[in-house]
Amino acid sequence: MSSDSETHAKGLLSDTEIVKLIDGGHIKNVPPETDHYTDKSAVQAGSLDLHIGGIYLPRTAAEESGGENHALTEYLLAPGQTVLVRTAETLKLPKHVAGLAFPPSSFAVKALLVTNAGHVDPEYSGPLRFTIINMGHQIQKLENGFRVGTLVLFGLDREPERGWTARTGKEGRNPNTEDLRHLSPDFIEVENRARQIARSEVQAAQLLVQQVEQRWNRRLTFAGLFLSAVALVIVGFFTWHSPIARLDTKIDLVRDEYAKTKAIDDRLTKLEQDRVTTVGDVKALSEKVGLLEEASKRLEKKGK
Repeated sequence: MSSDSETHAKGLLSDTEIVKLIDGGHIKNVPPETDHYTDKSAVQAGSLDLHIGGIYLPRTAAEESGGENHALTEYLLAPGQTVLVRTAETLKLPKHVAGLAFPPSSFAVKALLVTNAGHVDPEYSGPLRFTIINMGHQIQKLENGFRVGTLVLFGLDREPERGWTARTGKEGRNPNTEDLRHLSPDFIEVENRARQIARSEVQAAQLLVQQVEQRWNRRLTFAGLFLSAVALVIVGFFTWHSPIARLDTKIDLVRDEYAKTKAIDDRLTKLEQDRVTTVGDVKALSEKVGLLEEASKRLEKKGK
């Protein structure tokens, strides 16, 4: 342990110690303030406010909007949706300082679930990342500059043998395509479940409509048959008992009598025709008899 490290503050760091880290370049991109000790400052009495510096969409290609190379500056987070954000602030912690990052209490009021960035080791260098999930029923707007977390810093009682950078050989980074591939755009599959519920409701409604239509079709069929039977009875009643029916009956009787009379008249006409023919035959026969008598008389005269 170096003698210089022994002069550093230990335990939870206060605002003055945090301002020293900012001034020393260990915390960058903090919103500039002429006075870090006012209510408008990101520096709190015992913590530092962290803000959104980029918004990334799950399962988005690197060159697409919301992908690792094209972070969004604002986004409307629908119920059930998930995004990954990085902080605007970047850290380069000294070997004797570690931290813990927490989501702000204001997000809980909006039903936004923020995963903890977790423990930040000494010598960590880079931004912090948070996953934000909308657990409410309203759309929430996210935008660069919105407070997304709170960083609490601690001074170690002794420096570690090797810090984060020395152990990993790399620096912290922004979210990449691999990170985004692991996340689902719909954390609890609200959209798919809503579609399934809607589809089920529509199918149930269609089935109910079909059942109602079938019942009404049966009732209408029965009603149609019943009304047809009633109509036949009514028509039959009026057919047999109306004056028109009686008139039709009389007409039929007259027609029968006319047919009979016509038949008799036809027979009489034929008899008259036969009589005329007979009279003609008798007259012709009489004329022949007369001629024979005259001939007979002439013969008698010649004989005398």
